[in-house]
Amino acid sequence: METPIAFNLKSAVEFVSDMRESLRLSITHAQQHAEEQKNKSKFWYDKKKLVVDLSNRVKKFLLCYLYLVIRCKLNIVDRTQFLLNLLLLII
Repeated sequence: METPIAFNLKSAVEFVSDMRESLRLSITHAQQHAEEQKNKSKFWYDKKKLVVDLSNRVKKFLLCYLYLVIRCKLNIVDRTQFLLNLLLLII
């Protein structure tokens, strides 16, 4: 005759089976979360890298502009036209 306590307890086989299923689900959720974070990190890095690359381009163009203005002694009209052309190249 079974006691009420023994009746409510799971067998060792059921416990291990349930634990295995629980671990499998946990690993699946962890892998999904890791993949989402990886994509989020990659997006953030690519976005920041683009800003850095553009700022380096701007610096190079401005240095080029300043060099040519000083070296060639361009007047204000030529400077303005040259700067507008550089800005169009950047955009």
